[in-house]
Amino acid sequence: MTRPLILVSNDDGYSSMGINALLKALAPLGEVVAVAPANDQSAISHAISLNRPLRLNQQPSLMVDNQEVKIYSVDGTPTDSVYMGVHYVLKGRRPDLVVSGINHGANLGYDVLYSGTVSAAMEGAMLGITSVAVSLVSLHNYNFDVAATFTREFCSGILKKSWPKATLFNVNVPKRAQDLN
Repeated sequence: MTRPLILVSNDDGYSSMGINALLKALAPLGEVVAVAPANDQSAISHAISLNRPLRLNQQPSLMVDNQEVKIYSVDGTPTDSVYMGVHYVLKGRRPDLVVSGINHGANLGYDVLYSGTVSAAMEGAMLGITSVAVSLVSLHNYNFDVAATFTREFCSGILKKSWPKATLFNVNVPKRAQDLN
């Protein structure tokens, strides 16, 4: 049985605490590859870069339980990152799942229209890949590990089932979940 291929992105940048917690949590589920903006791109919505070439750079890999997690940065938006991840980094290998996050702060109501986190997952869904946007509902004292553990369990369930094309899950982990740890 082949391990699922999971593309991870976000809007906070490839070196953010949220994405690093997510990469560590998702690695046991399959082959994980991260393609995320080089810099913070929060609240950029579903913008794409059309008027300049994008730069894709491989960053140092993350080792999780003897598994290499490759990390790439894109000097563009979260949407650019997912597009480049699917069409260039993975070179025709179709991800089973796109996961974006973990965002610091909720993505609820109108916020989803501005969210780069949700837009990265939306790009995955628009490409026909089941996608998940994950946000931690907290204004201070972020415990990304609890949200990452929840996300691993959530994604494990998603990978066990077939979903209609363009399925997008917007997950907001409540702050109280941090208190359960």
